[in-house]
Amino acid sequence: MSLLLVGLVLSSASTSGWRLFPSAGPSESGDSSTDPPGSTASTGPWSTGYTAKALALELQGLSLDGFFAASWKALLLRDPETVVAYGLAEVYGLDAPVLTDISDAYVRETYRMYNTVLEMLRQYGREALTPEEQISYDVYEWYLDDRARQQEFLYYDYPVTFFSTTAVHEQTMHFFTQWHPIRSRRDAEDSVARLGLVGAKFAQLLEGLKLREKAGIVAPRFVVEWTLPGVEEMAGAAATASPYYRNLKEKLDALRGPTGAEKRALLEAAEEAIQETILPPYRTLAGYLRGLVAVASTDDGVWRLPQRRRLLRLPLASLHHNRAYGRRGSPVGTRGVGPHPRRHAGHLRHAAQTGYESGDLIVPTEQVAWYVVWPGQATAYYVGMLKILELRQMALDRLGDRFDLKGFHDLVLGNGSLPLQVLERVVDGYIEGQKRR
Repeated sequence: MSLLLVGLVLSSASTSGWRLFPSAGPSESGDSSTDPPGSTASTGPWSTGYTAKALALELQGLSLDGFFAASWKALLLRDPETVVAYGLAEVYGLDAPVLTDISDAYVRETYRMYNTVLEMLRQYGREALTPEEQISYDVYEWYLDDRARQQEFLYYDYPVTFFSTTAVHEQTMHFFTQWHPIRSRRDAEDSVARLGLVGAKFAQLLEGLKLREKAGIVAPRFVVEWTLPGVEEMAGAAATASPYYRNLKEKLDALRGPTGAEKRALLEAAEEAIQETILPPYRTLAGYLRGLVAVASTDDGVWRLPQRRRLLRLPLASLHHNRAYGRRGSPVGTRGVGPHPRRHAGHLRHAAQTGYESGDLIVPTEQVAWYVVWPGQATAYYVGMLKILELRQMALDRLGDRFDLKGFHDLVLGNGSLPLQVLERVVDGYIEGQKRR
């Protein structure tokens, strides 16, 4: 559930006149703290005890700016790994060393929160808002409505694949090796504490895989076969040879402050956590995948899934970001066996665009596999490109000699990542404004 990336895009757009977050300053209650009410390890938005009803109570009576900030913050805190990765744990009051919960109950409650926030947002009168506020309103409404519509297809993804951007087991490892900050002894202690929670997260992952299998959502056989070697490699590794341990040791070696004895104690605790709570779940996952090879189909593509007609009626943007279970992965995983080519992503994109090499049609295996495990991803980008070209031509036709390409680019880029229908309204307003000059 990638909330932060959208939030960063929306908040960065404040330079162009609209924003999702209010300006920095005291809250409406007079308290300058950014912590939500009851922000503790057991009752914060990241906890299993926090509910959509509790969120609704917190959001009552707020101004639109206050509602934007408080609701977005609560939704973002449902994904504490992302909060930690982007250095917002202290700012957002995340003081518990937790991992993002991916259990069925937690995810469903999060969807209830999307619906709650959407319903409350629509209680604000859009017509009375300023043009800038209307853009913020429209973007947020689109995002929340899009998430709410995806709930029907909650399990229409493959959370264990060779593709690191969508694979939970890969994303979990990357969280520790690439994204978890180690800038102090407290950071290191939190990282070690979180290592002890990986087993519970993998149990939730396995629960989700079984729920998908029951619903008829099983990755194609080639995806399982390409994924299995990487999982088996980790399952058979020694704790001190694992990326979890090696990366922590490297960061501790470079860290100033803790004594040598303190660093050794942290590494010993990390080794124990990896040995007891990380490697066994990898072995369990490997065993499950080996069994899945026997039942997985050789067919692939959205067309083979249950409710495929309803799924294909989802907007492409929904297919794009709902398929991505991960948040911060690299473009393409490189582990695999058999026909899985180890090619540079740039070469693959070039081959896909040209289609030919030495007179022969090229269908890059890895590129096709990428789209199989992330339906709509490439198409959504291409549709966006076509829409921007369409809007540019519309502006050129209506403005003629007054059309300024640089100004058009500033408009599109300066407003951040907008839903296409919102972008079209923004461009239309820009054209009318230019014509009145």
